[in-house]
Parts: sequence; structure tokens; C-alpha cells
Amino acid sequence: MKPAKVVYDYALLSNYDPQPALQAIAEITGLNPDDIAGHRRHQRLIGARHVWWACIRTEGRWSYPEIGAYVERDHTTVMRAIKRVPPKVVKSVKKYMEAK
Repeated sequence: MKPAKVVYDYALLSNYDPQPALQAIAEITGLNPDDIAGHRRHQRLIGARHVWWACIRTEGRWSYPEIGAYVERDHTTVMRAIKRVPPKVVKSVKKYMEAK
């Protein structure tokens, strides 16, 4: 028997909206936001996707299971991805968003 899927009300998690970070990363990389948020596994998309998840983790302070539920991935996938993203990259995205 599969465990019940946890459904989060993201408005209650925090005041952080992950969409502006997704838009910023899409502008920086020149990729489509829907592709970044999707399930395709092209290398450029994966790198941008991992940066987006790291932004959600550091700026939004969401837990790994919360991010995993939001992006429809297992939390361990999110943990491994975020571990590979250098903190400087997340800071650069944040500075880009503030400059806009």
C-alpha cells in the first residue's frame, strides 16, 4: 500500500513565491521557464532546475519534502541536486532579482 501523497498549501508555507526566481533563472539562461520546471532531462535544463530548487531552499526556507512536493520529485532527489549548487550561484540569482 502506497503512503498518501502529502498536499501542501504553499501560501501557508511562507511568503516566498518561487516563480520570480524561476523567471530570473530563465532570463539568465535563456531557457523556457516551463522547461526548467518540467521533467525533461537535458543537461542545461537540469542545471537551471537545480539552481531554482536551491533558491527555493535558501530564500524561501522550504524543507526538502516541501520542495519535492512542489516540483513533484522525491525529497532525496532535491537534496542531492541542491548539494551540487554552489552558494555563489544562488547569491548571483538573488542579486539579479534585486537589480530588476
